[in-house]
Amino acid sequence: MSNGRKANGRFAPGNSGGPGRPRRAVEHNYLTVISDAVSLDDWRTVVVRAVADARKGDARARDWLAKHLVGDQTTVDVLHEMAPQIILQIPDNGRGPKRASSEV
Repeated sequence: MSNGRKANGRFAPGNSGGPGRPRRAVEHNYLTVISDAVSLDDWRTVVVRAVADARKGDARARDWLAKHLVGDQTTVDVLHEMAPQIILQIPDNGRGPKRASSEV
């Protein structure tokens, strides 16, 4: 069909399904308030603490980081299985994250 759907109304293979539902104004307003209230330095402090807790074995911190870094539940499950082999690294120089190491 010309709209990217099959005869039954489902999306045809290769059709991503469109841009999705636009954000409602209230969602945008809440995100704006949060963004205004939390500085990048505040957020960096939260993230550094989460990494430190994840390194100590805190599963909730590891889940939170995985959700924000990769987002996909399948990947989060894989990270749980790999957790003993993963070492998260925070850069000292403030120029961006280093790649995760597989060393123990």
